[in-house]
Amino acid sequence: MIVNPQGCPSFVVPRGNHTAENLRVITQDMSAEDQEQDIIGVNSGEELQALLTGGFQSFLNWRERAFTQLELNSSGSEPSPSA
Repeated sequence: MIVNPQGCPSFVVPRGNHTAENLRVITQDMSAEDQEQDIIGVNSGEELQALLTGGFQSFLNWRERAFTQLELNSSGSEPSPSA
């Protein structure tokens, strides 16, 4: 897990690296909306690079294009860490 003290998002979690139970200590006092905005799961090194170098909106744009090309939905095949 990467902790971003600047926020937006505050936590970047590689998919499959932490379960929702592992994240419970972080998420227990957060609303579902805050969890969606503050804890982001990434599926690949490319997604992580886009998130860290291009700003969060650039990452979201890149990810949406990638999912569209692969004909997947934005949530991917795994549940979010906040689930």
